[in-house]
Amino acid sequence: MLAAQTTVGQGLIVFTPLVVDGLWYTIIAFVLSHAAVLPKLREKSQLIDRLSGVVLILLAIRVIYSLL
Repeated sequence: MLAAQTTVGQGLIVFTPLVVDGLWYTIIAFVLSHAAVLPKLREKSQLIDRLSGVVLILLAIRVIYSLL
């Protein structure tokens, strides 16, 4: 019998990524908001914004290209 065929198994399938993702984003939030890291992020914010923009533009181009 597969885990997805029982209620407990389905609960575990839902609960596992919920906990893992929740812990991951919580850890990232704590690390990036730490007093030693935050000033460095603020200094590099323009670079981070530009790189993020380039990545998003490239993704948009890829999506448009795949639709043609």
